[in-house]
Amino acid sequence: MTVLSITDIFGPGASQTAANFTIAKSDLPTLTAKPDNNGEQLLVAIILAAANKLTDANRTNNDDQRVTLAYGGQTVYPGSGGKNESQHSFTITLHKPVPAEVVDADDY
Repeated sequence: MTVLSITDIFGPGASQTAANFTIAKSDLPTLTAKPDNNGEQLLVAIILAAANKLTDANRTNNDDQRVTLAYGGQTVYPGSGGKNESQHSFTITLHKPVPAEVVDADDY
């Protein structure tokens, strides 16, 4: 199989140089692109984009895929001020041949 490119995971507007990594906001799911999106909005949109491609099923079909990102579901619980809050969880799993004593981004 093949190692996933940045455009495979983050869309056709993703690019990189030796110093920078750029993702087009228009390629990020559910994000309304604005000049002042906050960091949390951008992080969640990046997680959602990656979760669409880095699935367990895709890894089963691609031995070169080393990262999986799975949606764990939603939990609703009482929040502050008497309002319910929703908690969504994701699990990121890094697969590496043994021995894997440390997490090193260059291995994935």
